[in-house]
Amino acid sequence: EEVPEGEKKSSIAALLAETMQRIDPQDPRTALYAYLNGRTAACDVDNAALVYPFGCNASQKLAVQRALGNRVSVIEGPPGTGKTQTILNIVANLLMQGKTVGVVSNNNAAVDNVRDKLSKYEYGELMAELGNRTRRQAFFADKQQDFMPDAAWRLPAEERAALRTRLSELSAAIDELFRVDAELADLRTKRSYAQCEYRHLLWEQPLDEARMRSVDRCFFRPIDSRRALSFRHLVTERWQGGRPSLALRAGLLFRCGAWPGKQLFADAELLPAYADRKFYETYIAELSDRIARLGAPSDKQRAKSLIEAYGKVSEALFRDMLYRKYERLNEARQEERPPFTMQNYRTYFRTFVERYPIVLSTTHSLCASIGAGHLLDYVIIDESSQVDILTAAVCCACCRNIVIIGDSRQLPHIVEEQLRAKAEELRDEHRVPDAYDYVRQNILSSFKRVFAERLPVTLLREHYRCHPLIIDFCNRKYYRNELLIMTEPKGGYPFTVLTTTASKTYSHNGRIYNQRQIDATCDWIERQHAEPEQIGVISPYRYHAQELRRCLPPGVEADTIHKFQGREKNTIVFHTVRSEITAFLDDPNLINVAVSRAVEHLVVVKTEGMRIAHGSDIGDLLRYIRFTCEDVDSVFITSPIRSVFDVLHTEYAAMRFASDAKRESPAERIAERLIGGILSGEDRFSAIGVHRHYRLYDLVGRNVELSDEERLFVRRRSHLDFLLYNRMDNTPILGIEVDGVL
Repeated sequence: EEVPEGEKKSSIAALLAETMQRIDPQDPRTALYAYLNGRTAACDVDNAALVYPFGCNASQKLAVQRALGNRVSVIEGPPGTGKTQTILNIVANLLMQGKTVGVVSNNNAAVDNVRDKLSKYEYGELMAELGNRTRRQAFFADKQQDFMPDAAWRLPAEERAALRTRLSELSAAIDELFRVDAELADLRTKRSYAQCEYRHLLWEQPLDEARMRSVDRCFFRPIDSRRALSFRHLVTERWQGGRPSLALRAGLLFRCGAWPGKQLFADAELLPAYADRKFYETYIAELSDRIARLGAPSDKQRAKSLIEAYGKVSEALFRDMLYRKYERLNEARQEERPPFTMQNYRTYFRTFVERYPIVLSTTHSLCASIGAGHLLDYVIIDESSQVDILTAAVCCACCRNIVIIGDSRQLPHIVEEQLRAKAEELRDEHRVPDAYDYVRQNILSSFKRVFAERLPVTLLREHYRCHPLIIDFCNRKYYRNELLIMTEPKGGYPFTVLTTTASKTYSHNGRIYNQRQIDATCDWIERQHAEPEQIGVISPYRYHAQELRRCLPPGVEADTIHKFQGREKNTIVFHTVRSEITAFLDDPNLINVAVSRAVEHLVVVKTEGMRIAHGSDIGDLLRYIRFTCEDVDSVFITSPIRSVFDVLHTEYAAMRFASDAKRESPAERIAERLIGGILSGEDRFSAIGVHRHYRLYDLVGRNVELSDEERLFVRRRSHLDFLLYNRMDNTPILGIEVDGVL
C-alpha cells in the first residue's frame, strides 16, 4: 500500500533527525569532514590499468580517472551522456581495488537503473539493496546465495599479465580514437547549422543564377571559404564605389584569384551577396569533405574493433578478479557465522560488505543501513541536483570518498515554504555561509562553492539520445556548445508547435489548468496514429497534469516536468498551460528538462497571442524552432527582421584584418572586455552572442528602402561597434556604438 505523502515526509524527517545524532562531523576519515572544512586530496591511481567493462567514451573515461584519483569529485551529466555507464565503470574499478561503494539517490528510480544494469551483466549478487525498511526486508527475504562466478572467468597467470599489457596499449589507441570522434561530432554540428543559415541566406538574399555564373567566370582559381571571406572583405571594406584602386585590384588578383576587370565590377551591389553565397557553398563542401575523410568506412571498422577489444579485455580482467575473490571467499567460508539477516547483518557488516561490496540505498536511508562505526570506501550520489545538503551530508559521514553526479542545468530540490522560512531564520541567526545555504544550494552547487577551483569537475560531453536538433537547442541555450552530439537525424523534422486559440487558464484554489490545450492534444494524438506508450505529455503544473491523465487516451503517460526528470519518451508534448510567460513557467532548468525528455519529437502546445520576448527561455525555444524549420510560414508569422549569419561572421571575425585593429580605440577594447565578461558570467545571458564591427549594410540589407544619403552612409564602411544577437535564431537584439577617447 502506498504511504501517504505527508506520512512519508514525516518519517524521512524523523530518520534524518535520528541519524544526525549519530554522525561525527569531526571524524577526519570521512568525506563529511572534507566537505565541512573545504579540504580535499588526490589519490594515487594508475590510469592505464583502469578497466571499462561497460564501455566508455572520452569524457566518461576522464570522469572515472578523476573519481578514483580524488577524495572528492563532481561529474556533470547532461541528458543522454551516459551517467549510469560512468557509475558502472567507477564501481567496477573500485571492486578491482577491493573497495566498497554505496550508490544512492533521492529516488529509487535512479538506483534501480544501476541495479538493473548490473543484473543484466550477471553481477546482481554483488549488490545489497538496503534502502528503506521495505527494501531491506525484501532483500533478506530472498534466499541468499553465494556469488558463484563462471569457471570460464578464471584466467591463467600468463594470460592475465598479457591482457594487462594489452589494456595499456589499447588505452593509448582509444584516446586517439576518441579525439577523432569528438572532431567528427563537432564538424557535423557545424555543417548542420551552416546548412540552416545557408537556407536563410537564400531566402533573404536571392541572387540571380545568371549573375552568379557571370561573377564565377571572373575567377581563374578555384574559390574556397577563406578566399570567399577575403573577397568579401575587399569588396566591402576596401572599395566604396568608383574606380577600384591599384591595391584593391592587386588584392583581388593575388589573394582571391579573381580578374579585377569590368565584368567583375558590373554588378557591384551584388558582390557582397555573391561572397556570402560562395562562402556557405564552399564552407559546407569543405566540412563534408573533412567528415568523409575522418569517417571513412575503413576507419569506422577499425574504431569499432578497437572499442570492442578494449571492452572485452576490461571485462576479462574484471571477471577474473571476481572469480579469484569469490573462490577464496567461498572456500574460506566461516561456518560459525550465521546466515545474514535483517537483524544481524550490521553486526557482521565487514564480512557482509566483503560479499556484497555494492550497497544500494536512498540518500535518507544509507546511514541507517550500514553497521555502526563502519565507513564505505566510496559513496556515489546520483541525481545530486535534487539532493539537499543535509541529506547529502549524512551520506558523506558514511564514507571516506565521495562522487557527486548530477546536472546543474536541471531541476533542483524543492523546499517547502514552511521549511524555507525556518531554514532562512536559522541561516541568518547563525550566519551560515552561502555555500552551505540549505534553501539556495543543493549538494552539487554546494560542493562547487565549497571547493571552488580545487574541485575536479568533469562534464560528460558526448550525447547519444535525442534527435540532433532537439539536443542542439539545449546545447546552445544551456551548455554553451560544450556537448558533442553523437546522434544522427532519424525521420523528419523533430518539432511541432500546436497553437490553440485564446482561452481562459482556469485557477481554482491554486489549481491551474488549460482545458483547450488538453483538448488540442487529445485531437493531435488521435490523428497521429502513434503508439500511446511512446508518448509523454508534461506540464509545469500538477493539477493540469492530473486533468491530462483523466482526459488522454489509454497508454499515454502524463505527469509534471519534475516527475519526468531522468526519464524519456520518443514523443514529448510540452504544455505551457498559461497564455503568458511567467517566471515559474520560464525557469531555465524546467525548460531544459522538458525539451531533453524527447528522443525523436517535441510538441510545444501554446496559446495564441503568447508574447515571445527576447531573453525568455520559452521564447528562445520557439525562435529556435522557427529558425531551424524549413516550412517556417506554416508555424510562425514571418518576421521582417533580418538574420545575423553566425557561421559566416564567426569565421569572418577570426580573420581580424589589420584595418579593424587600427580603427579600434582603447574605449572599444574596454567595452569588449566588459560585454564579454557580462555575457559569459551569467547563465541568463547564455543565448546572447556578440559580433564586433558589424556592417550596417549587412544588417539593413539591399531590399530596405533608403534615401540616397542613407544608402551612401550605409555603404561607406559604416559599422556598429558591437551587435548583440540571439543565438537561437540569429536575430539582432541590440546595437552598441562606443565613441570617445581616453
